[in-house]
Amino acid sequence: MQERYWNYLKEKRIYVYYLDAEAECSYIVDKAVKIYCALSSSTSIAAWAVWSQYSFVWAALIAVSHVITAVYDLLPFSKKLKTAAPFIKELKQLCNRIEHDWFQVSSGKLTEEEINDLLYHYEEEFIGLENKYQKKELSLSSKRFMKKAIEKTDIYLERFCPTENKETK
Repeated sequence: MQERYWNYLKEKRIYVYYLDAEAECSYIVDKAVKIYCALSSSTSIAAWAVWSQYSFVWAALIAVSHVITAVYDLLPFSKKLKTAAPFIKELKQLCNRIEHDWFQVSSGKLTEEEINDLLYHYEEEFIGLENKYQKKELSLSSKRFMKKAIEKTDIYLERFCPTENKETK
């Protein structure tokens, strides 16, 4: 049962780091889109006047930036950023509670029934958070984000949740 608890703890920590990586990427894309729109809208008008021979290029840049501005709130990274921060914050708090109880689990102070009850309670809380913040099921499909999440989790758990029973890792 200790191994099951450890695997659950690790799974949830990976989930948090995956969402962190995804949010970080969405933030970068969001900034790039905002910078593009701002620059193309403000500088394209001046450039159009200066380089009238390429006016179709500048007109296209302005048009694209206006379309992006009009549909910005519908873009997937924009939606993710609105819910990511509070969702990740609450998931980290849940992970901290799971990690707090790991000491009692790993030291053998809890019975298998008590560990099972803890896991049930934490999974119910996790499902509640998912339902609160995720309108559709999240697919952890990015291999790049998953690799980063697993690496960060391994480092984190090695530092903050040491265990004498290394084979549970």
